[in-house]
Amino acid sequence: MKTLYALKRNGQDVVTVEMDVPDFVPRTTINREWLKGVVTEELVQKQPVRRIRNTRPAKREKARV
Repeated sequence: MKTLYALKRNGQDVVTVEMDVPDFVPRTTINREWLKGVVTEELVQKQPVRRIRNTRPAKREKARV
């Protein structure tokens, strides 16, 4: 396995992209759009779900109750 891309945060791996490359291939060309798409998908999955803040009802709605 050859590491193509590694993103670290505070010394911990956040995203790592690895690829099986035969030993006889010393150098490979990678499509940047593909790599960016893979990294973006992983980052989206790792992000915590943001909670929507509870809003207070409007004064008009509150007065009706």
